[in-house]
Amino acid sequence: MGGWVAEGIIRGMDTGDKSNWEKRVVFFKPREYMNRNGVPIAKALRHYNFNSNQLILVHDDLEKKLGKVTVKEKGSANGHNGIKSVISSLNTSDFQRIRVGIDRPTNKDQVEKYVLTVFDQNELQTIESIVFPTFHKALVQLIKQRAVDQV
Repeated sequence: MGGWVAEGIIRGMDTGDKSNWEKRVVFFKPREYMNRNGVPIAKALRHYNFNSNQLILVHDDLEKKLGKVTVKEKGSANGHNGIKSVISSLNTSDFQRIRVGIDRPTNKDQVEKYVLTVFDQNELQTIESIVFPTFHKALVQLIKQRAVDQV
């Protein structure tokens, strides 16, 4: 499939949620650059017999401040080449996204270099203290929503 896979069952009780739900999940990380990840994602969905509307795609977002995590239900790529690749490969934009803000460099000519740069210590601290917990909460909520809707 061209990526790393982890499969399992997530249960509400394991996430700190007191309700009794569970959902089979497959985490997939393509080995491609973000801008070319559409093909391996489409292959993974076919392999696991999932529809595009079962996909939760996690990606960086230059338009959001570092530390800001939001959910987008579906829609355009907003100029993000990786999302364009996924939309093109799936022939649809009907999939959820968790967008993780990384800020935008002041100089537009530095965007490509900026997105490939390693985070500094202050940024890593923000990621650990704000992004990870917020991302975890958003992801668990989306998974729970699917588990409850399935019942």
